[in-house]
Amino acid sequence: MTYNRLRGLLSEFGVVLPQSPEKVRRHITEHLDTLSGWAKRSISDLLEHAGHIEDRLLEYDRAIAEIAREDARSKRLMRLRGIGPTTASALLASIGAGHDFRNDRQVAAWMGLTPGRYSSGGKARLGSITKAGDAYLRGLPVNGARSRPMRAANVRAMMVISANAAARCPSCSRHAATFAGRTGDASK
Repeated sequence: MTYNRLRGLLSEFGVVLPQSPEKVRRHITEHLDTLSGWAKRSISDLLEHAGHIEDRLLEYDRAIAEIAREDARSKRLMRLRGIGPTTASALLASIGAGHDFRNDRQVAAWMGLTPGRYSSGGKARLGSITKAGDAYLRGLPVNGARSRPMRAANVRAMMVISANAAARCPSCSRHAATFAGRTGDASK
């Protein structure tokens, strides 16, 4: 928000800068000398204020990471791909110990990550995700999943591993056929 204010104020004086905060910081020093007294002072104050905010944010990120490294529940969550200290801390702060939920599906439904169900004439249809719950909390695991893109070969390997594990479990034998059908032969 502060950088947008800086850009807006500078545009009043005919200085147009890129939207990226890094580029604004890099290019703004070239234009400070061309501004009048009060404009130069207010823009310098805004830059200083933005610097303090960024320093504070770095402190908070370090504190969250340190707290997450010390908490056993956060450590377990961070073993999952795409879950870092911020996501683990936010999930624990919102969900707590998780005693309110019987299974992972209920947690996903509470976060709004499950598809909506529609039925008419006895036929049930799944729609898009319900988007219930906290948008910030829902976005954290989604962004974590996007940050660790999986290649097609990795997906195939994961499916084969899952099929092999399911084949060894008598109660999961019906799932082995599903995985084997998607990946070819599950015994390889």
